[in-house]
Amino acid sequence: MKRFRQILIIAAIAACGLGGAHASVHTDSVRVSFRVNRTGFDPTFAGNADSLRAFESRITPILSDSARFVVRKISIVGGASPEGSVKLNEELSRGRARKLYELFRDRRPDVTARSGFEHVFLGRDWSQLLDRVKADPKVPMRSEVIALLEQITGSLAAGHPDSDLNLRALKTLGNGKPYAYLFANHFAPLRVSVLTMVLDRRDISPVSLALPLAAVANTMRNYVGVPAAPLVSDLLLRFPQAVAMPAPAPRPDYYLGLRTNLLYDLAAIPNLGVEAPIGRHFSVGANWMYGWWNNDNFNFYWRLYGGEATLRYWFGEAADRAPLTGHHLGVGAAMFTYDFELGGDGIMGGIPGGTLWDRCNYAAWGEYGYSLPLGPRFNLDFTLGLGYVEGEYRRYEPLDGHYVWRSTHRLRYIGPTKAEVSLVWRINLLKGGDR
Repeated sequence: MKRFRQILIIAAIAACGLGGAHASVHTDSVRVSFRVNRTGFDPTFAGNADSLRAFESRITPILSDSARFVVRKISIVGGASPEGSVKLNEELSRGRARKLYELFRDRRPDVTARSGFEHVFLGRDWSQLLDRVKADPKVPMRSEVIALLEQITGSLAAGHPDSDLNLRALKTLGNGKPYAYLFANHFAPLRVSVLTMVLDRRDISPVSLALPLAAVANTMRNYVGVPAAPLVSDLLLRFPQAVAMPAPAPRPDYYLGLRTNLLYDLAAIPNLGVEAPIGRHFSVGANWMYGWWNNDNFNFYWRLYGGEATLRYWFGEAADRAPLTGHHLGVGAAMFTYDFELGGDGIMGGIPGGTLWDRCNYAAWGEYGYSLPLGPRFNLDFTLGLGYVEGEYRRYEPLDGHYVWRSTHRLRYIGPTKAEVSLVWRINLLKGGDR
């Protein structure tokens, strides 16, 4: 049987005009899943990070063999589950295809710079839903659901556009019981984007991606154990409503990080910071803190205010997957003033009664940190800085309702200058937050 199958494959290749007994194409694919109504990439969801790593491990040795293989085409398909309006699902399928394109572009700019891209936006993936229902005998009113889905896919095959009436018909069938089952068990696998890479052998004449070749390629992938994925020519036949387009001009997401240092918060010093990426690996940030508490009856003063600015370089695998995430090195500078008195002698930074500019102390440091993702929107950033602090401060004593100056000192300090455990909210400005 194995020998017979080999002969069939070779004969099919020859029939398609590929010539010889060598495969003229190598194909591989990767599938990325998305949360409901979202186009933002979540590496912790549905094994996305592992899927991308496995895909890279498979294609890297092939792409490095540029003497034998050349990338012919890269196709990206974006899909959506039926819930929601037609327009929303079209936007979701476009956004998911674009997101996978950007992920691949950022990971392999050497390939994207010289390869042709084609995008297919499926919108609602009714055809795959039909396939899943046919394979699941537990679907309530299964025969009625299959009949309805065949009617919908038949209408689409005839060239009619998708309609919100199709979703309404599915929702109302059987008082909504089949829809609830499908939503819980079969909608999630439809919220995906699939990238398929097709490579030609340099020692064989180029071939066209006609339908017979697509069928042979799928057969060969199944035979050698490589994960199969539909080629664009297959998809356009299965989904006449789908739109095939060249890759859009890159429009990367732009994230802004709002942050608060939890260590300052625990010390009753309110603070807020903002951080903005510059390109792929750098970011700039600014933070402000202001705690101005006092109780004259007990000679208690707990005062600190000022600001800082940082420049960071982000690196490592996590940083490649998501902005403002992973390892970072940076430099920073700060200006601040303070007044601490806990019922005894007090210490005040700068000139009494002056403004921040003539009362401040200064600090500068180098830092290392790691921003740990807590979910698609939040990170926990751990940072430690070592550097130099300089400034003037005064010691004073509360006496008979007055504060008596005792001495003036000059602060010069080298050592740990920054400790940060910050909660970071990552906001996607171009999309109004991850969708």
